[in-house]
Amino acid sequence: NELAGEITRVGFESGASVRQGQVLLQLDTAVEEANLQAAQARLELAQS
Repeated sequence: NELAGEITRVGFESGASVRQGQVLLQLDTAVEEANLQAAQARLELAQS
């Protein structure tokens, strides 16, 4: 999957080993959260 967004945190050092399940990158989700809220509001309006 592809996501557009700004990386807010890198959870590893270059060349370092990583563990299974380790978070490697954290993205700013503000835009996606706003889109989700707008979609939920549209759904509620459509269902009423």
